[in-house]
Amino acid sequence: MFPIYLQLAYVFMTVALGIGTGLLYDIYALLFHWRKPKGFFRWLWDISFWIFIFILIYYFLMRILGGDFRLWVLLALGAGQLIYHKVWRTNKKILSWRRKLAGLLKKSANKDKLQ
Repeated sequence: MFPIYLQLAYVFMTVALGIGTGLLYDIYALLFHWRKPKGFFRWLWDISFWIFIFILIYYFLMRILGGDFRLWVLLALGAGQLIYHKVWRTNKKILSWRRKLAGLLKKSANKDKLQ
């Protein structure tokens, strides 16, 4: 059995992994909001993104926990997602930064269409 401080460190690292995957999903959604691929290409990009997320989570859980996968791991990943969506998505400073980034992406997409 691991000491309690090590177990708590594992929980916090797993929550941080959940926050990171929430951020990656937000970036993915933001990029595809402006590009709007249709049909098969959208399906292909979605599947590719989720396979990438699965591999990322698998890699970090193997590195952090040595492959010990239990119910608390799913709960900690879910808690990380919840923290990301409740705290970071509602923060006014972060929302203004996201709007600026979205505006830059939209301008970039429009320049690509004109050329």
